[in-house]
Amino acid sequence: MPSFINILWQTIKKIYQNIGTICLLSIIWTLSILPVITIIPATAGVYYITNKIAHNKQVNIHDFRAGIRKYWKKTFKLTLINISVLGILIFNILLAGNISDISFALIIAAVLWIYILIFWCFMMVYSFALTFEQDITILETLKRSAMLIIDNIVFNLGLGLWLLFITFLSILTPPILLFFFMGTIALTSNNVLLALLEKYKKLAKQDQ
Repeated sequence: MPSFINILWQTIKKIYQNIGTICLLSIIWTLSILPVITIIPATAGVYYITNKIAHNKQVNIHDFRAGIRKYWKKTFKLTLINISVLGILIFNILLAGNISDISFALIIAAVLWIYILIFWCFMMVYSFALTFEQDITILETLKRSAMLIIDNIVFNLGLGLWLLFITFLSILTPPILLFFFMGTIALTSNNVLLALLEKYKKLAKQDQ
């Protein structure tokens, strides 16, 4: 079982070794939020390059455009699914919170919706990384993402704390949001995915 601390340390080292690229990717992605429509192709470019970094491959600015050309359609579909699911979950949580006649069943339902929301946030982490690692359908991507979450709960607790830390730090410190946020999130996602896939490869060899 890979240690999340080791994966985190590898991610930090790769960020340091590719600091210029990570900063540039994060800046491009952050600026793409403003026109909104450009955020999806920008996400494709960021994940494509950080996937190559995770594989210890050389990257250049042309890879950003290559990632957009190759993956923007699949990224668009996956983003649409994620936004739809998140919208439904958040709506149900807010609806439960605004009902004046609170009952035990309502509290249970609200807690359940919150757990599903957290689960889907992890789904987004793995599904985006899997999109650029394996040539599979979106349905298969979501199924494998769910398996990676359920089968590695302790590992994912560390991942969740790290992603929360980076997110809150970025919100409180705008320069980190601009220069490091998305590059760090994408590289972490890719590094974590590769580590878990390697674990399953070793288990498969042991069973042979």
